[in-house]
Amino acid sequence: MKLHTVERSSESLDSPNYVFWCPGCKCGHGVWTDHPNKFSGATWQFNGNMEKPTFLPSLKIQEVKTPPLDPATGDFKRGPDGKYLVGPDGRLEGCRDWVCHSVVTDGVIHFCSDCTHELAGKAVPMEDF
Repeated sequence: MKLHTVERSSESLDSPNYVFWCPGCKCGHGVWTDHPNKFSGATWQFNGNMEKPTFLPSLKIQEVKTPPLDPATGDFKRGPDGKYLVGPDGRLEGCRDWVCHSVVTDGVIHFCSDCTHELAGKAVPMEDF
């Protein structure tokens, strides 16, 4: 089974209908097909094929990845004054923008060129999840 169907109760309508494994992000991505998602209000069309799914339109996940924690302290890095190190953009030093933009067609994830991971511009068959 390529897709995982999300079990939902009436209390968890914020949950997606389906989740698939993204090898670029190395995590699952949710797809809402019967109600808008709580993040962007988007819904997707689904061809109903659990083995070779197609979702329309494209899925675009954007977030800011926080920097790794300092192994010595288990916290974000701090300067000599004890304050968190902040970059010129006002974010914690080491934060970076993350984009995963894909089109899922017939069980293949087509990663758009604006992805910030190593699979940008590549097409990859979906893995079981």
